[in-house]
Amino acid sequence: MKGLGPVNDWEQQQQKFIPFNMRNYQQRLMQLLKRIQVFGVESFVFQKKPYLYTGSWMEYVRNLDDLMLQINGVNPNEACMKIFNVLFPYPDALPAGNGDETALSGFFDGVTNVDKQKSTKDCLPE
Repeated sequence: MKGLGPVNDWEQQQQKFIPFNMRNYQQRLMQLLKRIQVFGVESFVFQKKPYLYTGSWMEYVRNLDDLMLQINGVNPNEACMKIFNVLFPYPDALPAGNGDETALSGFFDGVTNVDKQKSTKDCLPE
């Protein structure tokens, strides 16, 4: 049984059949998705949703149905980044941070830890 051969053979075959404008689309899409990936690291999104960067969600994928559940169960942006980060992992170690990144991002969203605690206390019975 003969396989597809070395990756280089497959890449050479792709060079023959992909139209020029498709290559431009691929490059543009890769640049955009890499920018989103880097922004997610710089803004510590990976701490809120680590599975986007670790690929741990793939542990539950055993077949096509499992894959569809993982993809259909989230918003399109997240589905896109789940797949992109598995195919093209972030090349560097993820930063450790100081532990207050969620509070800092909440500062710009108008939500602070004080606000979260206040709303929790209001809901608790006395």
